[in-house]
Amino acid sequence: MRRLLFNNQGDTLRRIGEIEMIKIILVFCMLGFTLAACTKQPPGSSENLTEKHPLAAADNSRNALDWAGTYQGVLPCASCPGIETTLILNGDQRYQLTRYYRGEDAPPFQETGSFVWDSSGGKIVLEDGSRYLVGENQLFMLDQKGERIKGNLAGNYRLTKVR
Repeated sequence: MRRLLFNNQGDTLRRIGEIEMIKIILVFCMLGFTLAACTKQPPGSSENLTEKHPLAAADNSRNALDWAGTYQGVLPCASCPGIETTLILNGDQRYQLTRYYRGEDAPPFQETGSFVWDSSGGKIVLEDGSRYLVGENQLFMLDQKGERIKGNLAGNYRLTKVR
């Protein structure tokens, strides 16, 4: 009977030892997974998308606004009462620009081409060098440096989306 009791205690001790060993193995596995998750990803991995495409990291006009469409407005003119301007931006980064100088007998000036986005994804540059800040349902004409136009007429350098 003592032998039976001793065997039962030995089995119990053996089981406790096995459970403790399993716990230790689990701790080491979790430690390994944690360390693996903290290591830097290799250059070709999909985890480095923000390094390859920094615009993917944050919302900007290019990826967050419905910018494609038709914009119209009357821009200031030094030699006439204003320039009626229509700018159509297509989703394939092509545009059509029509300018009519009020008070002149000349036909409207028309231009087609492609535009590019700046690195911030907030401004576009047309083939003729014109620059616009893309806002929600509006475009703001920029100066040659790509800055917002300031002064008394600053509010007039805006095209509003009509379609």
